[in-house]
Amino acid sequence: MNTSSSTHRRNHRPLGRHLPRYALPWVLMLGLGGCAQFIGHPDQAVPIRSSPENATVVIRDGQGQRVFKGTTPTIVSLPKSNGSYFGGQSYDVEISLPGYISRRVRLRADVSLGAIFGNVFLAPIGLVGLLLVDPWNGNMYNLNPSAVSVNLPVPPQPDPADADDEPILVKP
Repeated sequence: MNTSSSTHRRNHRPLGRHLPRYALPWVLMLGLGGCAQFIGHPDQAVPIRSSPENATVVIRDGQGQRVFKGTTPTIVSLPKSNGSYFGGQSYDVEISLPGYISRRVRLRADVSLGAIFGNVFLAPIGLVGLLLVDPWNGNMYNLNPSAVSVNLPVPPQPDPADADDEPILVKP
């Protein structure tokens, strides 16, 4: 009996000796996933408001394709990446209402500082995420501005006093 207990002690290895072997796959998965993979999202909800309300909203992506049409107020979920390497997506948002001057706002994808710092913190494994994973999926970007709110002005009316004036002819 004493022999089996001494054998058991000889074959027993403390967890600390094996921890690197068990931890390495987890560390690699985290690093290969990229920091933004865990703290970011490939899409961003963008609230769009106008004054007055019920204006038409048309959103076109960087290639000019219409990706949304609706009315204000609304919230639109937009992809932050165009699917290419370091391909942050941009959008043109046009808001119009009959009898008012239309407004156009440009949304652009900027690299999130949190994604960069998170990947640098996980260096050198995080650099794999920063250079290979995050640039493709859009998680490392933020669309700016993060919300669109515009006032649609009424166009200026011609002055009725100017209507009585005779046109001035200028000869060369």
